[in-house]
Amino acid sequence: MASRWPLCNTPQIVLLAGAAALAVLAAGCVVFGTDRKEAQVVNRSELTQLLDTTRLPDLDGAVKPLRGRMGPAGLMVVFVDTTCPSAAVAINDIPSIAPVLAKRKIPSVLVNLNDAKWVVEQVYAVRKVGVPILYDTGKATQTAWHITSVPTVVLLDSDGALRYRGRAVWADVGAAAEKSLKLAAGSVAFAAKGTEFG
Repeated sequence: MASRWPLCNTPQIVLLAGAAALAVLAAGCVVFGTDRKEAQVVNRSELTQLLDTTRLPDLDGAVKPLRGRMGPAGLMVVFVDTTCPSAAVAINDIPSIAPVLAKRKIPSVLVNLNDAKWVVEQVYAVRKVGVPILYDTGKATQTAWHITSVPTVVLLDSDGALRYRGRAVWADVGAAAEKSLKLAAGSVAFAAKGTEFG
């Protein structure tokens, strides 16, 4: 009997699928319902407001504003979801990234977007990351923070000023943390590279 999908077994399709997967890993996953233009949160008053108004539950049920999760030297927020391969890389990196920043008094949080609570609970039941897991089952956080793709990393200093916003390229995040903390280059080094290497 002939296959309904005769092209699905061809080497060309396999190669195209592999190329598409590599492109996703390099570029991040576009969050549905947004355009591809990367919006930037740069307005200081907007950031101040977002730190106070973004109140998301964690997996223990605690709800508090993001400002309440900041450390003496700032906060790293990593926006992810449970379906994107690039986000999975960032999530898997967090156990080696977060402790380095925590030593510099910069805690980290993961914010899952557009995932049902039970999905988030199921994913993190088998994946221990060592940081608070926050989640928004709707689009309010995605819209407020102008998140157009995941993973998106936001690094804030102790005053809530933006020090980094972009992909999970850990060398760039480390360099931004060094500049924020007025440390020598190479002082904040990570074992993981992240989701984009160029």
